Amino acid sequence: MSATIGDALYYELSNAAAVSALVGSRIYPAGDVPQNPTRPYIAWFKVDNIHARHQGGSSLLTQARFQLDAWAETGTAAEAIYEAVRGLLDNYAGELGDPADSVTVRSCTLDTDSSGSAPPTGGGPRGPQRQTMDFLIWYREE
Repeated sequence: MSATIGDALYYELSNAAAVSALVGSRIYPAGDVPQNPTRPYIAWFKVDNIHARHQGGSSLLTQARFQLDAWAETGTAAEAIYEAVRGLLDNYAGELGDPADSVTVRSCTLDTDSSGSAPPTGGGPRGPQRQTMDFLIWYREE
């Protein structure tokens, strides 16, 4: 296995019809979001990993926390992206990613979510709207 959990997550998001219908191919690792991006889009990053251990050493299980931010012009549009992503990932277990190079996920659950907005730009009354989701993904390290 050479795919990382980030690779697998990106693959699932970019190949899910419900997500693509809302954001197209605009799914970015947080450090790769273009300047002045076209909305709607999703930005994601891995917050941390917790490596499970036992007395004999590594259990080969890791819990990753991923934050996904759905950005859109309206709160309703950001909420629609949130629902599509939640429907895809919440309570997921199985192979995640490209079938030729996937990651075994034991459990993927939505841990927290919140909403917010950025300051208005261009003299508009409202800034872009954001829906944030934190997922906990238990997966098998190889």
